[in-house]
Amino acid sequence: MTQPYGRLDPLYEAVRVRAPQVEAARVHRGITTQAQGGEPLLFIRVSYRTNGPRRVVWDDGLGVYRWDSGPNAGVQLGRDPEQAADRIAQALGAPFDPAPATE
Repeated sequence: MTQPYGRLDPLYEAVRVRAPQVEAARVHRGITTQAQGGEPLLFIRVSYRTNGPRRVVWDDGLGVYRWDSGPNAGVQLGRDPEQAADRIAQALGAPFDPAPATE
């Protein structure tokens, strides 16, 4: 059974389609890990070559995806998963396809 990641699922899928060279993983931390390490419970870990890993979260309060770690920590990526995926790839220096071909 797979773990549901809510609003992070569409972002994960968008990164895989639009920027397939970006390494992306959905992460679910336990409550004790969050309390001890300060990491969010759910996030996407992304990296490209030597850039990363960095965390991306869905911010319920703002209703947007945002960087949670790295040099852009706190910067909003927008509420649209495709737009956020493009911004992630751009920030990491990875190639991306802003308009993938439909089949």
